[in-house]
Amino acid sequence: MFYRQSVKWICLLCLSVLVCACSKEDTSKQYGVEPFSKINTGENVNVTITQQAEQNITTNGSGLEHLQVSVVNDELFLAAPGFEGGLLNVSVAVPAISAIVYRVNSIVSLPTGFTSTQIFKIDGRNNAQLQVGAAFEVPQLSIDIRDESLMGVGELLTEKLYLIGRQNTTCYISGTARRAQINLYNQAQYHLGDAVMSLANTVPLLADEHFVELRGEAKAWVYAANTLRVEGYNNCQVFVKGRPQLLIQNLYQSATLTQKEQ
Repeated sequence: MFYRQSVKWICLLCLSVLVCACSKEDTSKQYGVEPFSKINTGENVNVTITQQAEQNITTNGSGLEHLQVSVVNDELFLAAPGFEGGLLNVSVAVPAISAIVYRVNSIVSLPTGFTSTQIFKIDGRNNAQLQVGAAFEVPQLSIDIRDESLMGVGELLTEKLYLIGRQNTTCYISGTARRAQINLYNQAQYHLGDAVMSLANTVPLLADEHFVELRGEAKAWVYAANTLRVEGYNNCQVFVKGRPQLLIQNLYQSATLTQKEQ
């Protein structure tokens, strides 16, 4: 009797270990791909990017069979078409990249920031989100966001910032730059509106030279130390923090400029 019970418990224990192993195998996976310098995220993925010495791509959760991972022309593509369980979590560790494209409701986060010696490009569209939670240090950052996409950078350190926002996008950027050029169209907003990464209480990026063009009821809150040049059209609103040494404003069609310190 004792022998039979012992065998029974041993069999149950083995079965339990096997089920746990299978469960773990079904909910986590590591991907080996060739090196890449750009990341492109598509539908139904929540991607966390960290800067590390070794390249690594892992995912966990259910629905791994939907995840598509490929590298084409030096660009990593991540998407989970057909996945109906929300967003599939993907972690990407990489030593260096120079561009991020985030699309189709995907969420991308860089919680520990990023440093690059290359010109960095970010492209967002189709109601996607990108968040940088720590210092983001690059020599030049070019941003093009559209289609109700969101973007937030907690601390940008750069020589030059070029931002184009259109079609109801919202972008929050704090930090410093020598030169910043911001072009907003079709109700796009810069450092105003719905908070991104809880940045609503932060001040906008401080630039020595700031050039701003707004059209189509766009709004911006800008901060310039030396030179601020503003062109506004079509009921746009420009809010200015501080008092730049030189302010040049050309406002048309009910566009306005207002002092705003906080």
